[in-house]
Amino acid sequence: AAGISVDLIVSDLMMPEMNGWRLLARLRDLDIHVPVVLITGYMNREGHEVLTNNEIAGFLAKPVELEKLVRMANRVVFPEAPSSRSRVLAVDSDEEARERISTALQEAGFVVQVAADGQEALDGIERFGPDLVLLDVVLPKVDGLEVCRRLRSEPATAEIPIILLTTQSSPQTVQQALALRVDGFIVKPFEPEDLVGRIRRALLHARSDT
Repeated sequence: AAGISVDLIVSDLMMPEMNGWRLLARLRDLDIHVPVVLITGYMNREGHEVLTNNEIAGFLAKPVELEKLVRMANRVVFPEAPSSRSRVLAVDSDEEARERISTALQEAGFVVQVAADGQEALDGIERFGPDLVLLDVVLPKVDGLEVCRRLRSEPATAEIPIILLTTQSSPQTVQQALALRVDGFIVKPFEPEDLVGRIRRALLHARSDT
């Protein structure tokens, strides 16, 4: 990438001498700003880093379907501005956090609906019809992982991208989230631009699957 012009790098995560994470670090050191899609066969082991990393443009789990890889590459190289009136349901029990999230996403062009607990989120899903759900793990009435389970169990909501908000992600939580096909983690506290970037990438990833 340092000697030629490229629009996208697709890299295996586990490689000899320089793995995917070292590649990302090297690109930063060289001030090379090329989107990177990582491929991994070890989501159980690498899932936390992949789901929380804000520097990759996307990821694919092995075995990789060629059509899915081509769709993702097209979406990354020729983005469709997924923030254009995409609808986000933001669920957090903390009022200040809800206001901060809502402000950041509205300023980025998203349509935002907030909920204060898991039951309120489930009740509002059909009415609001979100393109993505931003979900705190710790919630009153129905916790975040249980909300995920219920959404994934219903055909109408099974494919909605879900990003979890968490103050800490234990190995058990990561494993449960992977089993529920969660699209990412955002660790609190977070910067608004990181939140917006993560949501845009999740929407991009979801659209590459369709």
